[in-house]
Amino acid sequence: MHRLTYYYALQYALRVSIAVGAAFLLTYFNFFGERAYWIVMSAFLVVQASRIMPITAALRSLIIIITVYLCGYFTLIITHNFFVAYFVLMVTYLLTGTVALVMQPLRNKLFNLALIPLFIFLMMFFNPGFSTMRLQSDLLQILIGGLIGGFCSCFIFPQSLFQSFRNGVLPVIERGANYLSAIEGQLMQEVADRSQLIQSRLNFMHALQANPGPYPEWVFDIGFNMGLRSGYRYFLVHLGRLTELIFSMNYLASFPLSAELLANLRDQLIQTLQKNQNLLATLRHYFQEGILHSPEGDFTQDLIELENELKKYLPQSLDLLDLSPDYLTATAVVRDLKDIRHELLQLLLTLPNVPVNSPVLLPSV
Repeated sequence: MHRLTYYYALQYALRVSIAVGAAFLLTYFNFFGERAYWIVMSAFLVVQASRIMPITAALRSLIIIITVYLCGYFTLIITHNFFVAYFVLMVTYLLTGTVALVMQPLRNKLFNLALIPLFIFLMMFFNPGFSTMRLQSDLLQILIGGLIGGFCSCFIFPQSLFQSFRNGVLPVIERGANYLSAIEGQLMQEVADRSQLIQSRLNFMHALQANPGPYPEWVFDIGFNMGLRSGYRYFLVHLGRLTELIFSMNYLASFPLSAELLANLRDQLIQTLQKNQNLLATLRHYFQEGILHSPEGDFTQDLIELENELKKYLPQSLDLLDLSPDYLTATAVVRDLKDIRHELLQLLLTLPNVPVNSPVLLPSV
C-alpha cells in the first residue's frame, strides 16, 4: 500500500470508486426514495477535487452543483415548459462552456468545472417533475453526496504538500542536471555522439509535463494556500527561467566553437560549468534529504575571469562580430552561464533548512 501513494492514477480510481460505492449503498437501501441518484452524482463530481486543495475544491464543486440545480429548478417553475426551460439552460451552458474552453490554456480547471452543469441538466431532463418535497430531498442528497466526496478527497490517500511539491520538482532538477551535463559535453566537443543529448532532452521534457507527469502545476490553482503560494510560485518561476536557459544552451551547443577559441576559453569554461553543476547538486540534495548544505566559495570571480578571457579575443568593434559566428556564440554562451548561475542562486536562497516531512517548504517572498 505504501507504493500506492506514488501512483496518482490508481489513487484517483480508488478514491472515486470508494466515494461512488458509499453513495450507491445509500441508494441501494432506498434511504432517499426513487430519485436517490443525486447523491451518487454529487459524490462523483465532488470527489474530483484537487488532491492538494481538497477542501477548497470540494466546496467549490458543491456550490456549483447546488447553484446550477437551483437555477434549473426555478427556470422550470417560471417557464412551465420543459422544452423552453431546457433551451434556455442549454444556451446558457453553451456560452459558459465556450468561455471555459477558450480560457482552458490559462485556467485548466475551469473547463472541468464547466462540465458539472452538463451532468445536472441531463439528469434533470431525463427525470422531470418538481415539487417542494422533491426540492428538499434532492438538495439533501446533493449535500450528503458532497460530504461523501469531500471526505474521500481529504482522507483517502491524502497528499502531503511538501511531498507532492518535492515529487514534482525533483525529477526536473535531476533530469535538468543530466541534460545540462550532456549539453556541456557537446559544447566542449568532448562527445561526438548526440544520442545521449537527445535522450536526456526527452527525459527532461517528460519531467516538465504536468499531466500525466508530477510537475506541481497545482501551485498556480485558484484557492491554493495564500500563506504559502508566493514562495512556491516564486520557486517555480525561477525554475522555469532555468529551464529556458538550459534549452538555450542546447541551441548554442549546436554551433561548435572553433578549436582555437575553445582552447583559449577551456579552463575558464570548465571552472564555471563545474560550479553550476555543484549548485545543481546542492539543490538536488536538498530535495532528496531535506538538508541544505550551503555551498561555499566565490560565485562571481570565475564568471569575471571568463568574461575577461573572452574579451581578449573579441573584436574591438561590434560591427566586426559578424565576421565570425564563433564570437557571437561564445558571447551568448557566457551570457547564458551567468544567467544560469543567477537563477541557481535565487533558487537556493528560497530554501529554508527544514526536515523533509515539514509541512512548510518555502517562505513567502
